Amino acid sequence: LPDIGIFFNQDVALALTMVKAVKAAGARYLKGEILHDAEICLKTDLTEQYLGDDAQPVRENYRQLIERKTLPLSHYEKIFAPCQTLGMGLVLSVYDQGGADFGKQIGACALKIASTNVVHAPLIRYCAGLDLPLIIDTGKASLDETIRAMQWARDAGAKRLILEYSPPAPPAPVSQHNLRVFDQLANMFDGPIGLSDHHAEEEMLYAATALGYRVLEKGLCADNSRGDQDVFHALPIAMLADVIRKCRNIHAALGDASAAYIPPATRPAARMGIVARRDLACGDVIDIKTVRFAFPTLGIAVEEWDKINQLRLTTAVAAGQPIEWCHVTPATA
Repeated sequence: LPDIGIFFNQDVALALTMVKAVKAAGARYLKGEILHDAEICLKTDLTEQYLGDDAQPVRENYRQLIERKTLPLSHYEKIFAPCQTLGMGLVLSVYDQGGADFGKQIGACALKIASTNVVHAPLIRYCAGLDLPLIIDTGKASLDETIRAMQWARDAGAKRLILEYSPPAPPAPVSQHNLRVFDQLANMFDGPIGLSDHHAEEEMLYAATALGYRVLEKGLCADNSRGDQDVFHALPIAMLADVIRKCRNIHAALGDASAAYIPPATRPAARMGIVARRDLACGDVIDIKTVRFAFPTLGIAVEEWDKINQLRLTTAVAAGQPIEWCHVTPATA
């Protein structure tokens, strides 16, 4: 899920360019969000901290940050309208019932509960009742909070739930990603497990693909983005096509375990057979000193060694010639 989020701030033209770039990169889905009402954040001294271009913390008044990123619903409708004509599924994070209704109205194929709202029972229940697949981001949540949020959604009628694991963003070290939690979550929850990736680069997407995560979400920013919320760990659009290609290759390579050891239709050409090391006479003993091994197999295959080791030849065999079953005791063949 390439997530353009609100990385475009209030620049609708940039947002439209990003939507088209996501399609051009080969993505099947676009992730966005509906931030249309600044009143979800009170006017207080609360600050949001994120990393700037120099990896140093930047603090910004949270309400002011929200205000500079909020757009009316009509603008979001314009931004996401191309998804239908481009053939991309649209997944939207929503923060209130109005945003959820709007998302369904414009054709979103799934809604997402952001990590901050994993404790928001009214919103979870409302979205669960809209008969759309629902992603619940569990970043910064305890396991008990995660279980509770999933239960709220199920009890409210959600039939298609995706639990999204969300490791901490930088400056947290990669050792805190704990991607192996996938097995625990997969055993606990009957449904797909996703990853909301906040690593500064893209390799966690590859690791998650190999581990079996079914949904991969990564923030996506314009190539020239600088010093804004979450940009430090977002993926520049120019890298998207390559990342998608690699993730799909990794997923395809996982394949089917039951097909891993199907015997080849023909013997591999470089498998070896047994060959006379020197001119051998009738009655000579076959052992490691009298024979050698070479490919292709023109006589007895090397895997039959235990059957002929220490047997005697019934006929002479010239140096370099394959040892055949007719050269040894007939009962051995």
